[in-house]
Amino acid sequence: RFMAWLLAYSNKQLNAYVAAKDRDQANYLAEALSTECFLNPWLSRHLRFKNWEVYGRNNSCLTIMAVDAAGSQGARPDVLILDEITHWEERKGEDFYNNLKTGIRKRPCIFIILSNAGILYTWQHREFEAAQRSQRWYTYQAPGRLATWMDEAAIEEDRKTLPPAMAMRLFDNIWVDPGMSA
Repeated sequence: RFMAWLLAYSNKQLNAYVAAKDRDQANYLAEALSTECFLNPWLSRHLRFKNWEVYGRNNSCLTIMAVDAAGSQGARPDVLILDEITHWEERKGEDFYNNLKTGIRKRPCIFIILSNAGILYTWQHREFEAAQRSQRWYTYQAPGRLATWMDEAAIEEDRKTLPPAMAMRLFDNIWVDPGMSA
């Protein structure tokens, strides 16, 4: 919704990127944006879809990228959103992230990372801790249980069948030790 609104109503041309773990996850993002337009005809009049790009007002462009695809070097975004980085692969994901991160120094950029808690001592956790210590970053952690839209009984039922570490990360937003079972 954020990207759809920016593309449809920005007063200047925007170069925006959204990155996901792989093509399947990137496709979910593209489908969500397409569904948003389908459900809001007034919005769909302002956006054009072409492969992995969405065009808006003033020739603004959103490129939907996947970590498993080439092309993260040289991006000069106005807006950059990274989705679920705690699920990105160790080496490939970190390289992709660093390539994108260097692009934000080339011009002013809104850089948003959306993710649940992950595994302690990983590159994702180190980046999160560095952002918390930095004056340049604003970090927010949702307090308590994340899945507030879900039925409490359903969560407790799922908690019984999921590995404890996964339930802690997904439902409680707690960074877990790598020694815990996934």
